[in-house]
Parts: sequence; structure tokens; C-alpha cells
Amino acid sequence: MIYRWLYILIVVALCSCKKHTAETDTKLLGHAGNGMTQWNGMFTANSLEGIKYAFDLDNCSGVEVDIRLSKDTTFWLMHDSDLDNVTNGTGCFYETADEYLEKIRYQGVHQEKLVTLKQLIDLHTSKEIVLDLKHYDQCASIQMDFNFIKRGVEKLGNLPSNFRIKINTSSIYPYLKDFSVPLIYELTSFTQFTEFSGLSGISGFMIESDKISGEEISQIKNKGYKVYLYEVRAISRLKKELKKQPDYILVDDLLNSVMEL
Repeated sequence: MIYRWLYILIVVALCSCKKHTAETDTKLLGHAGNGMTQWNGMFTANSLEGIKYAFDLDNCSGVEVDIRLSKDTTFWLMHDSDLDNVTNGTGCFYETADEYLEKIRYQGVHQEKLVTLKQLIDLHTSKEIVLDLKHYDQCASIQMDFNFIKRGVEKLGNLPSNFRIKINTSSIYPYLKDFSVPLIYELTSFTQFTEFSGLSGISGFMIESDKISGEEISQIKNKGYKVYLYEVRAISRLKKELKKQPDYILVDDLLNSVMEL
């Protein structure tokens, strides 16, 4: 009898530990590679090592990374416009040549090298990749010449079909609309959606998770667009946003997030 009750207690304990996340088609993308929660993210944001780490995780469908142009119109993976903030280099990214960028490293534990977008392309992965195009240089307080951005894309040639470019201003749209790469437009509110629906080349919309409801997400999806949510830092927030059924969620706590699916 005692063994029977022990068995029942074990079964109950196991069942209580089982996740109750609703079934979902939502895909998770690592924010800035392996997520921004560094204590379990392991590697520096936008590093090649962090991206590979994310690709190896079950239930991680891909990554979102930040890209900036160098002085030589080469795209590099970098969020900050000021090199002093996260690397052992100095100066404004936009004014720095490739030769210098190749020599410096991140300040993190692993001191990873900076990586070009071409190096990411050369991984030949089938994972989905969203490129957050940084076009304003806060370091120098200048707007980048959009013709330089167009030139940088031209240098890359046709991007693989699993790549997307995220933009947050309609001003840059004319410079990218003729390339084969799909564009994701960042919304500041749901009402802004009506202003951009119908533009050719726009495949989806990205918005902060607390600025859109599940019903509004459905309206966008019914128009044939993908919906990407960001600012999802905690697991409790992830569970809430999964109920809205977006197509993608950019998560910061990547390791724990993929365990929820």
C-alpha cells in the first residue's frame, strides 16, 4: 500500500511540473542574437558566438540582430553607434574604417570579435534572421545618408530568402523597396498600421508587446502580414504575449523562453 501511495505522489509531482503553455504557432527569435539577459545569455549581444549559441537551441527559430554601416559602407553587427560603450575601440561607428573594426573586440567576458553581416550570411543557416537597420548615428548626432545604405545592400548582392530587414521610417523605404529582401516596418502604435498597409515589399510589422492587443494582431495577420513583438524580457510576459498569437516574439531571456514551448 505504501508503494502505491508513493507512486501516486510521484505522478502528481511530475504532472504539476509540466508546463501549461497553450499550443501556439508563434516562433521565438533571440533578441540581438542570444538574448539580452546576459547571466544566461552567455555571449555578447550581436556576437557570432551568441548567434551560433541561439541557433543550437531547440525551439529557437532564429535571431534578430542590429546592423550598422562602417565608413567603407560595409554592414557590421552592432547596436551602439559609439564604439567606446561596448568594445575596446574608440570613436563613432559610422566614421570608422573596416580595417580598424577588424582589430577590436567586445568588452565582455569572451572578448568576441566584431562580425560583419557577410560572415553571418556565410553561416548558410536556414534559421530566420531579422536585421534591425540602424540609420541614425547618436555618437555624431547625424542621420546616415540613405544612399550609403543602399550601396551597402548592393555590395551584399541578393540576401538569402530567410533574411528580413527591419526599418522604422518611411523615408528609407524608397532606397530599399527594389531589393528582393522583404521589409518589416516598426510601428509605434496600431493606428499607424493603416498608413503602411499595401506598400509593396512590406512583409510584416513589428511593435512593442504592450502597445497592441490580440485582436489588433489578428487584424494585421488577416491582411496577410506577419506580426513581430518585442520588449518581452520576462517569462511571465512571454506567457502573456503567446496568448495574443503573434507570428514572432523577440525574447531577451532566450534560454528559459525556448523551454516554454
